[in-house]
Amino acid sequence: MAKIQVTLTNHAMMDCIPLRFGIVLNNKHGFLEASQDDIGSFQQKPVEQSRGNQHFVGNFIQNNQTIITDARFVLGKENNFNYSRPIIAVMLKEVGLAVRGVSDLIRAYRENGDLTPEDIKNNLHPLYLRNEIKDEQQIFKALVAMDVADAEEDFNIKISEATKKHEEELNKRKEIEDRYKELEEKMKSSDIKNDVQYKGEAIDVSPIATLSNVIVGTRTNYSGKVIRCTTLEFEEPIPNRVMDEWADKDGKKTSLAKSLVGEKVRTTVWKPETFSSLNWFRNIYQVED
Repeated sequence: MAKIQVTLTNHAMMDCIPLRFGIVLNNKHGFLEASQDDIGSFQQKPVEQSRGNQHFVGNFIQNNQTIITDARFVLGKENNFNYSRPIIAVMLKEVGLAVRGVSDLIRAYRENGDLTPEDIKNNLHPLYLRNEIKDEQQIFKALVAMDVADAEEDFNIKISEATKKHEEELNKRKEIEDRYKELEEKMKSSDIKNDVQYKGEAIDVSPIATLSNVIVGTRTNYSGKVIRCTTLEFEEPIPNRVMDEWADKDGKKTSLAKSLVGEKVRTTVWKPETFSSLNWFRNIYQVED
């Protein structure tokens, strides 16, 4: 089994897990101990396959505690701007007790403020376990009984709206990925044009992280020499990142970093084959919205 750092999407956290497992979480971050399931991936719709989504079967862990065991997790593809892979959906290991349209409809009402994750856990999860909301019509009737849906609403329109919203979310995710790739190239170009120390090295860009602290201090290198350096700390569970003083002779990079505490940032590194972008940095950039 692989250990994968993951982040729950709102749909996975607020709809899928309360519905299928009767659990309400308040933390999106965690790890999977899981193996890829090629059969599940093969059964996906072509549009989902084309987006690089993959199925894994295993356990979801938070704070060293196993929260969900032996379940199926749909992960978005790996990318350069996230440390963790997004969990798009969480299901029972075997193909679930309800069609996907059930969770899509639940999400639509939850996003409109008509349902809470607690409502889903307390009122819909027991029905799910008894296989009483296995399709869209049954879940709509259940929502009417809960006074969440209006019996006079056009059921087919609600289903169509929920499906359309899901597709829009997929398209928006693709637009965001393309935008971040464009911004990566801008960061590399800025290093090349504006850093006088640049001499044609390969450049890599780190994933996005929230800068929590900047420390000016020292480190001891492999030969025992003490070197002054700047260290970045982050809110996410990732390693600190270091830049030695010789790479920031006028202190401007360190000053910029201090001004970005609390912000989402990305950093660049040169010679990434030797200096990992997770452990070292040469320049820092605020992430554009």
